[in-house]
Amino acid sequence: MLARTDKPLDGLHYNELTVETTENLKVSHILEMTLKAGRHCMLVGPTGTGKSIIIQKFLREMDKKSFMQVNVMFSAQTTANQTQQIITKKLQKWNRKLFAPPKGKKAIVFVDDLNMPKVVNGA
Repeated sequence: MLARTDKPLDGLHYNELTVETTENLKVSHILEMTLKAGRHCMLVGPTGTGKSIIIQKFLREMDKKSFMQVNVMFSAQTTANQTQQIITKKLQKWNRKLFAPPKGKKAIVFVDDLNMPKVVNGA
């Protein structure tokens, strides 16, 4: 029987631990190859399949010296202006219209939950 504890295991809390399966190893590998190739990536699938957990683990383990991350969480009330503010707040302003990550870094924008509810009767 495992002992219950609130202490982290090797610096991780229990909610950050994942059981490696062949599927999430494949997805992690594809994410890494996509990132190395400088390409964009969208991970889609049914609810509850661990997409967010796989990406969050990947982001925790990435090189912080070369990459910075911006997390965007949508809700039914999120507007386009709010989304823009969330992203630009993390970036540096280079001139009047250009925002970018700090020199020598690339930005990774993680957008969680693009599955927005359908508008019904204006609500």
